[in-house]
Formats: sequence, C-alpha cells, structure tokens
Amino acid sequence: MDDRIKIIADHYGFTSQANMLTEEAAEFTVAVNKLRRGHADAYEHIKEEVADVIVVAKQLRYLLGADEIDRIIDGKLERQIERIKGEDDNVKEET
Repeated sequence: MDDRIKIIADHYGFTSQANMLTEEAAEFTVAVNKLRRGHADAYEHIKEEVADVIVVAKQLRYLLGADEIDRIIDGKLERQIERIKGEDDNVKEET
C-alpha cells in the first residue's frame, strides 16, 4: 500500500475521511449527471472525481482493515460472476 495513503488516513482519521468520501461521491454523482446532460468536458471531470473517490476509499480500506475489506470485495466479485453466469445460462436456454 502506498505510504501516502496511510499518512493521510492516520492524520485525518476515520470519521473525517468517511465524511470526505460522502462529499467525493456526491461530486462524482454531479459529474455523471453533467455527462447525461451532454457537457463536453464531462468525461474529464468524471475521471477526476473517480480518482478522488478511489483515494479516499483506499484510506478507509486501510483504516478499516485492508485484509477484511479485500475478503469482502472478493466475495462480492465472485457473487457477481455467478450472477453473470446465470444470465448467460438463461440467454442460452431462451435461444
């Protein structure tokens, strides 16, 4: 893990960074809404906001326990893969 993530997370702490994540997620939402309305620079704005969300999410991952968060992520990914496989099976059965 990038030491800068740890330094920033340790400095501000969980509550501050959890609040920051809600702010960054809201800014991401605004950027996506601008894309829907056809703003020319929307993709660049979305890239910036995704980066902000990821930076803060990495801090929370560190503060909450990276191993446990990674285990949860793995479970969610596996569950979604199973759903996709089920969708593919349904498509094959319909044809």
